[in-house]
Parts: sequence; structure tokens; C-alpha cells
Amino acid sequence: MAWAKKSDILLLLFSIIVVSALFFPGCEAKKTTPVVKPAAKKMEPELKFDPAARAAEITNRETLSYTHAGKRDPFKSLIKAVAPADRKKKRVTKGLSPLESYDISSFKLIGIVAVKDGNVAMLVAPDGKGFMVRKGTHIGLNNGEVTKINLNSVQIVEMIENYNYRGEIEVTPQTTYLELRKEEE
Repeated sequence: MAWAKKSDILLLLFSIIVVSALFFPGCEAKKTTPVVKPAAKKMEPELKFDPAARAAEITNRETLSYTHAGKRDPFKSLIKAVAPADRKKKRVTKGLSPLESYDISSFKLIGIVAVKDGNVAMLVAPDGKGFMVRKGTHIGLNNGEVTKINLNSVQIVEMIENYNYRGEIEVTPQTTYLELRKEEE
């Protein structure tokens, strides 16, 4: 048998060194750390209760007060229970004009005519019907009213009902502008 090549012998020797390096570090002697005993506690003098000093400390404290006036009861429900007789009547749709049957944003402003007693605007409803409106005309689902007609827009103010954090109904005005389009899109 021929002797192995020098590179094979070096490879074998290297692999033996690597394997022994992986297994022999665990054979190291364990080091023990000395146990340090805690130092003896110093005796502290006992604190005596002084009622006069305690009363003076209590009177010197800042006093806090809480007033609940104007604040809601945190234990009441935010959803207000309303008796059937007190409930807001549903909006009567009978007798309303067609202008009050659609949301304001669904109307298109197609023209404004200047006349002696104020401007008149022509609106087209979603169903394609045209309507002439003047200042004071009622329009929209939320009791809207035409308040101003300019040369290129119509201003409408609606009264929007929302519930506040106390469960009460708040009515806030909301202004909407319908603008005249320069060219048809």
C-alpha cells in the first residue's frame, strides 16, 4: 500500500484537531466562587407615633374638591331612552315638494337668471326634472333653505340633527354651495 499523499495527511490531522477542540472544552475544571455572608444589620431606633405631628401634617395638606355641576353622570347610559309619545315624529313626506324629496348634493345647478326681485336659479333633480328656486325656497331632506343666490352659486343652509355625548339632540346649521359649472362634463 502506498503512503498517502501529504495533503491527505494534513487534512486528517486538521480534522482531528477540530473534533478534539469541540469535545475537550467541556472537561475544564469548575471554578467555585466564595460565598459572601451579608453584613450584620445595624439596629435602627424605633420611630414613635406622635399624634400632634400627624395632625399638623394633615392640616397642612392641600385640599382638593370636585364639583359635578354641568357634568354628566358617568353611570347613566349614553343612549337616552325615549318614551314612545316623546319620540320625534317621522318626517311627513305627503305634501312636500319634489325639491324636499332629494338630498341637496344630488341636485345640479344649470343656470342663474338675474331678475328685478332677486336672482333665480334653475336646478335639475336626479330624476331629470328642472326646478326654479328663489331665496327662501325649501330644499333637501334636512329642512334646507336657499339663503343666497350669487351669479355663479347657490347657498343652502340645512339644519342637521346630531346626538351629543349626553344623548341630547343638537341642531347645527350646515352650509352647502351648489356651483354653476362652466362647461358640461
